[in-house]
Amino acid sequence: MSTVAEFTPLPSTDSQEEESGLLSRALHRSRNLVMSMRGYAELIEKGEAGPRKQEEWARRIVSQLDRLDHLYSRMEELRPVDGAVGQVSLALAVRAARGRLFDRLDRSAAQVPVRMEIEADPLVRADGEALTQALVALLENACEVTDPPDEVVVRLARVDSTEWSLRIVDAGPGLDARWVHRIGEPFFSRKPGHMGLGVFTSRTLLARHGLELILVDRPEGGTVAIIRQRQQPSGGDR
Repeated sequence: MSTVAEFTPLPSTDSQEEESGLLSRALHRSRNLVMSMRGYAELIEKGEAGPRKQEEWARRIVSQLDRLDHLYSRMEELRPVDGAVGQVSLALAVRAARGRLFDRLDRSAAQVPVRMEIEADPLVRADGEALTQALVALLENACEVTDPPDEVVVRLARVDSTEWSLRIVDAGPGLDARWVHRIGEPFFSRKPGHMGLGVFTSRTLLARHGLELILVDRPEGGTVAIIRQRQQPSGGDR
């Protein structure tokens, strides 16, 4: 039986209470990273241990700085941009996301092929930059769990005359049923060195544009991230 994680839009993704909670957690994580770097720097300053150990501490400082920079970048992505909403070609946004992807990946993940299967070009009323950032985050996750020569496949197709779906298919280990309820929770990640903001960022940015994200296990292995228009409840109420 497939494992499914569905992320329906939040009641208000820009609510003051939600943003305050996210900011508090981000500040807490930032402070932990800074204090960790300070601890390593003090050890080096005092001349503790030998050169080899000091080199290890220096590498840890660089690693923590990278994580802090990554956290800052992701928080910037979630900042609303006024006046940028219009009709956006989804096919163009997907291609733009693939183009930006490799700037954010390490050498091994950047070697994963990303195959595009574009069969439709629906227009979406959205902030094109925010939509592209949501797609980049999902593509990044897919490439990081896929090992060459396997590939990530992006399929954009019509479901019928009015609906479409965008699928990002990876060849990773799939969803872990023990943790599926926590996928998309800010700062929760089972991948070492990761902030746990990828799915959260994508879900939040997509929800702002009336889109929903569903993650589904593939029977043959891997995960499918499905993006589609928000399904309106019966009766027409949002």
